[in-house]
Amino acid sequence: MKARTRILDAAMLVFRRHGFRRSSIEQAAEAAGLTRQALYHHFKSKEALFRAVIEQLHENALVAEIAAAHAAENAAGSPADILVAEVTGRLREVIASFDGSPHIEDCSPSIWFRPATSIRNMPVSMASNLSRPSNGSAASNSSSSQRI
Repeated sequence: MKARTRILDAAMLVFRRHGFRRSSIEQAAEAAGLTRQALYHHFKSKEALFRAVIEQLHENALVAEIAAAHAAENAAGSPADILVAEVTGRLREVIASFDGSPHIEDCSPSIWFRPATSIRNMPVSMASNLSRPSNGSAASNSSSSQRI
């Protein structure tokens, strides 16, 4: 595994566990098995490290979105099915990345996602329940935990 990948994976765990404000470069370096100076060789600040973690999250979400779209296309899905698969794939990846973090607001700055309501109030299982209503209308799904 490349050093950058190891650092980003370790930093994501630290940010999930402690939140941005309470996390330190030292914690991220220790989690990655590096010295603080070695981590600074790759990232100039905690903010730069956090931005790189969020960019990696975006890349992972895009990969998930593309994979879900290809699967829907291969299943001869309609354009609407493909679009729903793309959005669902991306949301599942993003939600799974922060699942279990008590610091979700710290980990979701406006640089990538700012929901109208707090993500903390959304059921984590929401992404797995997202599906296109069978009759094509949002009204056919009466469960409030499955509404977007």
